[in-house]
Amino acid sequence: MPCLLDTNSFKNDLLKELPHLRGFARFLCKNTTLADDLVQETVVRALRAQDQFVENTSLKAWLFTIQRNIFYEQKRRSSREETVFQDYEKSQSEPTRNNNQNARDAITDLSSFLWELPDTLREAIILVGAQELSYEDAAAVCNVPIGTIKARVSRARAQLAELAKEHSII
Repeated sequence: MPCLLDTNSFKNDLLKELPHLRGFARFLCKNTTLADDLVQETVVRALRAQDQFVENTSLKAWLFTIQRNIFYEQKRRSSREETVFQDYEKSQSEPTRNNNQNARDAITDLSSFLWELPDTLREAIILVGAQELSYEDAAAVCNVPIGTIKARVSRARAQLAELAKEHSII
């Protein structure tokens, strides 16, 4: 059933999701500028496809699905962007170490560890953990069965714990 929400209500609800879209985009892109471009394209496409949104479903999951599809579409199209993406990832992969580590350092280490995860595991842990989507909504965003999302989140948590253990964080 198509969306029966009025345009202003839809736009207001969309605006409320912008911080979440930006957060997810930053984890997909690993680059603030590319993430902002991705959010902008997501909003444009969502507004164009407003009539396809099904009322009483998760707008956040619907928007994340659009955003994820755009991200992978752009990734497939441009080998040059892929090279830049990989170079940036390599520059971010070395965690910072400090004998007197404070909470800020621990967060920096966690961020570094997230970038060491495979894309599918990082995506799952961010959707369920940071973006607080249900397993069902995260599965819909990634177009995989719910069991796959649960397994990915579990593997991501285990790998993060192992990375933290290796670096004497926990």
